[in-house]
This record gives sequence, structure tokens and C-alpha cells, in this order.
Amino acid sequence: MTIEKKWTVYADYSCGLWDSEGVGSGPDDEEINAPPEYVQRFENWVAKYDMEDTPDLENFNKEGRALAVELKKIVGPSYKVFFIGEGLGEEEISDENNP
Repeated sequence: MTIEKKWTVYADYSCGLWDSEGVGSGPDDEEINAPPEYVQRFENWVAKYDMEDTPDLENFNKEGRALAVELKKIVGPSYKVFFIGEGLGEEEISDENNP
């Protein structure tokens, strides 16, 4: 059985990125090799979730989705990328609907 290669952007448990097996990681993972600016932006997003009891969900989700779209561009077509926002369902990020 082949495990589908995927990343899910979802802030939970002081982590924001989950691999195909549900293991928490970060955008500095060697498989992703994201630029430092992206890693910092991602870490700031996760920290905001951890620090606030009631974050501004609309802006929080908007930034999380933007990070997922950028992640899709970084990892390319060999990975599926999903975003799960606070109070939202899972959304697959595809190249076609995110130019």
C-alpha cells in the first residue's frame, strides 16, 4: 500500500503542519525546504493561534489558507496540500484554482 504524499496546514498542538501520516512538522522540514521568510511567517501564524484564546478567526483562517496556497507552490504537484481552518472543513489546495 502506497501512502499518498500530502501536507495539511492546520494549527493545533503548537504545530501547524501535518504530514501524510498525521505527524506534526514545520515548513523547515527537509522534504519541503521552504525559504526562511516563509518559515518565519508560518511560525508567526502558529504562535498567534497558541497565544490567543479567541483569535480573529476570519483573518487567522485567511492567513492560514494563504500559507497553504504558498506551500502548494513550494512543494509542487508531487504533494497534495490541504488547509483546515478554525471552524471550517478540510479544503484541498490545487494549482488550478490558485494561480
